[in-house]
Amino acid sequence: MFPLGGSTIRLRRQIPYTLAAEMLLTGRRVSAEEALDYGLIGHIVEDGHALEKAKEIAERICDNAPLSIKAITKY
Repeated sequence: MFPLGGSTIRLRRQIPYTLAAEMLLTGRRVSAEEALDYGLIGHIVEDGHALEKAKEIAERICDNAPLSIKAITKY
């Protein structure tokens, strides 16, 4: 995480303020399990399987109607 692009502001809105403050002020790292619990990530995969999972999700996205995808990702 780095302070450009608004990531620090968005983090404070996504997770409890105290955890965000601790992470931002101390550099504390969270585990994958903790990040999943707080909704910062959507999946945990074994080492070397991230691309496979990303492709699986991309295929499911591509199976949806293009106008729906456009409307969902507009904002």
